[in-house]
Amino acid sequence: MDSRNGNVLSSVTVAEAMRKQVVRGGPDESITRCIARMIKYKTGAVLVEEENGSCLGVVSKTDVVGMYYAGLGLETQLGEVAGGEPICCYLGDRLETALATMLDSGVRRVYVRARGMITGVVGYADIVGAMYRFCNQCRRNLYKSGKLQPEASGWLRAKDVMHPGVTGCFASDALQFALETLLEGRIGAVAVFDDSGQYPVGVLSNSDAVLAYRHEVDADTRLERIMSTPILACEQSDYLTSSLQTMIYADVQRIFVYDAHPHNLAGVISLTDAARIRSGACKACRVARL
Repeated sequence: MDSRNGNVLSSVTVAEAMRKQVVRGGPDESITRCIARMIKYKTGAVLVEEENGSCLGVVSKTDVVGMYYAGLGLETQLGEVAGGEPICCYLGDRLETALATMLDSGVRRVYVRARGMITGVVGYADIVGAMYRFCNQCRRNLYKSGKLQPEASGWLRAKDVMHPGVTGCFASDALQFALETLLEGRIGAVAVFDDSGQYPVGVLSNSDAVLAYRHEVDADTRLERIMSTPILACEQSDYLTSSLQTMIYADVQRIFVYDAHPHNLAGVISLTDAARIRSGACKACRVARL
């Protein structure tokens, strides 16, 4: 494949990239059950439907973190917290269209309708995975062929894609403060630093918060007791292909980016950031050069 006349996403349809497994829950199910489904199926959202198939809305990990912060009981039923129709696309839509819908709507996924029913879902991980596969098959991919030289130009690196700056908390901060930081910043994770503020010692993600909620961890608990370690990171000069490999193989939505030394965090690169540039490896794609 060769993307020189367009961009990766203009050549792939939703049907080629979507996940057919849609995680669903009923309105009478509890938040506990919702979290159990998220963990079992490694998904970031549950579609809430009536028995007749009519959709009541979506409950995402971000929604669950908000419920935790608000002090909602785990026995609360999904029908009480799910609202609004899910944003959808169609099998024949180009991934470019699905991505534009996600970015414009500020959502992490769109559901796929076929014959009036929701039959699949496409998220940033699916889009980046499609780009990664496409670029690995591109005949211009020198990275894969081993011909790429360190001084080669035109190849995207982590620093070209990352979101600069790192939102952080202290290991001694309470979980409640971290939840507030996640929600106010509309971000998926915060770095956790030691009390000097100089050395990153862990990370608190939405997934970590959801697990803490499920285990009824007190919101006053210090982050050092529930954070994940070690921090997954790449160097800012690493090629984007390498950074994507790290995220895909580790099954994570984002990794931190450091400058020269792992303690010197300079930014974050997420699957959302990777999807925005519409290329999995290089600047060969026309849109990726803009």
